[in-house]
Amino acid sequence: MVQESNIGKNAADAMEEAIAWHTVCIISEDGKSIGTGSLIRWRGRKLILTARHVVQDSTNEGLRFHFRPEGTMKRAPLGEVHGHPELRYRQKVKIEIVARHAASSVDLAALELADVLPSRQPARFFDLDVDATAPGAGTVLAFRGYPSDMADEVHPGALASFAVMDWGQIERPHDLDRFDPAAEFLVKFSQAEGGIHARGFSGTGSWYHCHVSEIWHPNLRLAGVCTHYYAPSKLLNFLRVENVTAFLRGTFAE
Repeated sequence: MVQESNIGKNAADAMEEAIAWHTVCIISEDGKSIGTGSLIRWRGRKLILTARHVVQDSTNEGLRFHFRPEGTMKRAPLGEVHGHPELRYRQKVKIEIVARHAASSVDLAALELADVLPSRQPARFFDLDVDATAPGAGTVLAFRGYPSDMADEVHPGALASFAVMDWGQIERPHDLDRFDPAAEFLVKFSQAEGGIHARGFSGTGSWYHCHVSEIWHPNLRLAGVCTHYYAPSKLLNFLRVENVTAFLRGTFAE
């Protein structure tokens, strides 16, 4: 596996824990549509970054959210998740959204939040650098999403969401419809080999580790935001972080 051969299991687990703190499940008002967002702090503002299409058909009042469980993450093979002995369902959370900002030229949106999240939510906001850049081909990335295929109907009309981690490398550019290599990059969705569709990963952030000292810690950097899935090729399309920061700079003038 990519993570085993590149940074080792313990380092991979530490990165997955860190990414989970910055990741949130987004559920539409009808309870049947699931997407993913990243908790970002931009020039003092608290935001949930996601793909525009994840939220465009729902009102702010109609959105609900799931955060990571408290404590150390419990891991299980995909086929054993629903019956895991330590499974505990968490209630959906309503968050005060003070403004919604959507890009016009790319599939990107930012939900601006009130200063304080509902109490005791295991969540942290990632400080996004205004000069952030996406790494090059071959860089190992990790991303956490909430695929619809893993959702469990706990009672009629109510779905429980389950997070899935995936790892992959930035691919060299492919000749694909709608793909713009200057603005986007591609990563193989390895969970597709287990029969999971990437629907629900829309809006998730992709993350990589940046070495800054001799003492290793999960020093995360955001590489991009997922906007599309090429199912026949099993490739996730990510909008490069440079385009994300350009959108934020244009939206929130100094």
